[in-house]
Amino acid sequence: MLSNIRKHLQPLRFLIQVLALAISITGLISGIPLFQILLVVVTVLSGSLFCGWLCPFGTLQDFSGRLRQKLKIRPYRLPMKLAKALSPLRYALLAISLFISGTAISNLMHLDPRVNLAAAFAGHALSVIGWGVICLMLLISIFVDRPFCQFLCTEGARYGLMGSLRPVTIVRSAATCVSCGLCNRVCPMHVDIQSHTQVRSLQCINCMSCVSACPVEHTLDLKVIEVNTPKKKLMAAAVLIVIVPVLVWLAYDNFTRMSSTTALSTVEDMDLDMSSLPVGDALGITDGVYTGSGTGFRGDMTVSVSIQDEYITSIEVTQTRDDRKWLRWATNGMIPEIIRTQTADVDTVSGATYSSMAIKEAVADALVRAGGTSIEPIINNVPPKRGHHKHSN
Repeated sequence: MLSNIRKHLQPLRFLIQVLALAISITGLISGIPLFQILLVVVTVLSGSLFCGWLCPFGTLQDFSGRLRQKLKIRPYRLPMKLAKALSPLRYALLAISLFISGTAISNLMHLDPRVNLAAAFAGHALSVIGWGVICLMLLISIFVDRPFCQFLCTEGARYGLMGSLRPVTIVRSAATCVSCGLCNRVCPMHVDIQSHTQVRSLQCINCMSCVSACPVEHTLDLKVIEVNTPKKKLMAAAVLIVIVPVLVWLAYDNFTRMSSTTALSTVEDMDLDMSSLPVGDALGITDGVYTGSGTGFRGDMTVSVSIQDEYITSIEVTQTRDDRKWLRWATNGMIPEIIRTQTADVDTVSGATYSSMAIKEAVADALVRAGGTSIEPIINNVPPKRGHHKHSN
């Protein structure tokens, strides 16, 4: 019975990967907060299942590996020591992304093939660079297993850290292991499985390739770790301490996003001298704070625009349901540029077209409502996303 289950693990995984890829393309689960919460629960309890079974870009890298097999190309496998030396790179990139400026994050996202692929699936237009990094990484994947996942994916690093205390993991029986090394050779993430009784590496993506490949039954199995020692009981308590606040934060974050302040940029923050700013769209407008609206990816977006001495001094996105990842990308590129040039008619941010156009439309709407003499309404001509309807403003 067990051998039959192991035999069908990889076909089942492939089927789920294809289904998840189709769901990602059609956007059927986009905007469902409970999916993200469920994903966090699964990750904390059993590790990075998302990376191995659901991630669209991980799936495409696996497809490149299947193409390699069809073409009978011999894969290049990095020496284990080199792979271990390079694996902390994605955690370093994750740490850097938490501290660098908004503009730098935006630039970094332009070079992230996973982010660009998700943007394309969401209906956003990509730049040549965006498509280029996707194609380049998939080309490399023909020769090296999951290169992006192994060394560069910050989201995978996040999931790996979240699942570091997982109570459910792959367990190796030293008594029945024949030390053939097959588990290590088939692991796409260069995890050293045969040297440990539990697979607790942050790199593990739970693809179960090692379990399927193991020639001896009951040697590699997915099991719940027994909590029968003080050390293990302490780890179990740590899991609860981690998971409860994370779930509470995710629930709050998702269910209050409609009313939360999303982005704010001011002349002071940008260290600009107002006397050096050009005369622009705020000409003829009395000092004050004015509100305008535009149509984003998920409906209406509202912004507040502050005017002083006929200059735009600050812009704040006060209400939106657009995905924060793309919204942050748009606001980092759009709002400072509008203040710097004193016009709402600036270039949109590639990869975040919907949110970019909403910001432009909303700022222009606010200035028109305020009585600006040198501003015309900006028409949002971005076609509505599949399954979403444009809202009238």
